[in-house]
Amino acid sequence: MAEPAFELPEEARLRAQSLGEAGARWLAGLGDSVRRLQEVWNIQLGASLSGGSESLILEAQCADGTGAILKLRMPGAEDVTNEAETLRIADGRGYARLLAHDEVAGAMLVERLGRPLADLELSLDRQLEIICTTLRQAWAPLAAADGFTTAVEKSRWLADFITSTWRELGEPCSAAVVTQALDFAQQRADAFDPAHCVLVHGDPHSHNTLTEPGPTSTAALTFRFIDPDGLFGEPAYDLAILMREWNNE
Repeated sequence: MAEPAFELPEEARLRAQSLGEAGARWLAGLGDSVRRLQEVWNIQLGASLSGGSESLILEAQCADGTGAILKLRMPGAEDVTNEAETLRIADGRGYARLLAHDEVAGAMLVERLGRPLADLELSLDRQLEIICTTLRQAWAPLAAADGFTTAVEKSRWLADFITSTWRELGEPCSAAVVTQALDFAQQRADAFDPAHCVLVHGDPHSHNTLTEPGPTSTAALTFRFIDPDGLFGEPAYDLAILMREWNNE
């Protein structure tokens, strides 16, 4: 098997260097990590892909010719366990298929899809229709959180993030704005009802919505998601991401 040859995008390299000793160890061992995964998963590796600052992402090909993506997280980043478990549960329904997962290495091998929706120059209405249609396929019922972050936990995290970031940035907006944001977060926590929750994507924007392999005609294209956060919450959580992405429109 050929030795892996890859180039870590500069953004990811700088991110790793900012992590100090842990990042330096990750960079030093990256070649060995990739080589081991290549051997264990019997894959051939291709070009490095940009688009992330917390992972090495490589094109890959499985022994049976299946196109894949290898993702290897750096230390300090969110681990891939939630993402991998979301893809495992979905089993290709609304999401790229999970082909392999190494929890210790923080690595995943995922089915390679096509172009991002963001690159297809479609109208906003059409993009919204596509994402919502794909979400209907992707939302998975769960009897309980089963280890996934709940909407309540996410609300608390957001409240802490808003407060700490506001202070770190020197209080760039009025306290009333922050108070209103914290009130909204608390309202969502108070409204949490497991009976109305599903496994949501968590970040279904147009760059995470990719074409399926197959027809090239825009009218015939179907789509699936990549890079889920994997949360146990209301379906409306995912719809709020669309409002965030296109709030001016």
